[in-house]
Amino acid sequence: MLQNKRGLIVIKSEAIKNKFLPGENIVIPQHFPAVATKSYLRVKFPSRVSMDVIDRNRISRSTPGGGGYGFGIDVDNFISVSISNIDSVEIEEKQLPVAKHFIHIMKKTLGFDGFLEVKVEMDKSVKQHVGLGSSIMLSSSIVWAINSLFGHPLTKDTCIDLVLDNYCEAHEGKHLIKGLSLGVGAHVAFNGGFVICTDKAQRVFWSEMPIEYKVILVDNGSVRTKEIDSNLKEHHKELDNFFSRHKTYIILMDIIPAIRQGNWAVLGKYIYEFLFAGPAQCFLQAYEDRGIKIISDVEAFLMNEAIVAGISSLGPLTYAITKDADSIKRFCEERNYKMYEFHFNNTGMIEVESRAIEN
Repeated sequence: MLQNKRGLIVIKSEAIKNKFLPGENIVIPQHFPAVATKSYLRVKFPSRVSMDVIDRNRISRSTPGGGGYGFGIDVDNFISVSISNIDSVEIEEKQLPVAKHFIHIMKKTLGFDGFLEVKVEMDKSVKQHVGLGSSIMLSSSIVWAINSLFGHPLTKDTCIDLVLDNYCEAHEGKHLIKGLSLGVGAHVAFNGGFVICTDKAQRVFWSEMPIEYKVILVDNGSVRTKEIDSNLKEHHKELDNFFSRHKTYIILMDIIPAIRQGNWAVLGKYIYEFLFAGPAQCFLQAYEDRGIKIISDVEAFLMNEAIVAGISSLGPLTYAITKDADSIKRFCEERNYKMYEFHFNNTGMIEVESRAIEN
């Protein structure tokens, strides 16, 4: 056990090739001893759409960052946590290592040596692992639900730091690897709305999404078929050396003022232009047609009354923000695309049911 420069407790293992098991390689804040104030808690949590990376050169598995922005959508994701006689986790098998890892982290942080029963229900209307942040949302929901069960000894900001410092993804069955995170997913999980994050995953801007609009998620059947050529990766990183600075200026001087005035069309204009910058182009190279079909769809959404349209994270899901959902639906039906209509989430996680500890 070591203490790093931020004063955090780092528990290391002899991980091989950066793989580790749940409970290993964790970073926790100073301990927050607490006792449970509720016997049962059920929380609803959102999914997130990641709209863009600001600078891909700053993305690293060793620390969250890179800068980015995105928004929350309202889906039927639920987590229930209760005090139990045995440890029990009910969740999709692929996500089990992540769940066990963050349950261990919370027990360690709170000094709890008892047992917890955890059940997670992820919305099945849209296939997970396609750009909606299922791992970061799961991690956030576990941290917040257990924190709530113990009377909120950790603030929201401390919880977000805990999630980001330990963010990981399932790898080869029971193992984990450190994940890449811009911070957008964690901030959306806890606060909902539209979020802009700087490098080091700090939230610098938040706004409610306009409730008069809906978001249509679209799956056009595109499949990532190959690894991205290393030379091409370097080329796109070089593009980011210039364009990320230009993008940052646009965000500060054009996008944020426009959103404050309710002019979301300005965001839509630039989101489309950024599809041709380094990060998006790099992601799209992994598709069989280098993302031509995805970009064509985004252009079509904008021509069919969408005010903002783009690709979520690495895709293949695209999204259209619009008042005229029927126009987008007709376009998708003509091409036999899968589509899903959602409202925005402007609240983040909310407690929907609880039971107090009986004396």
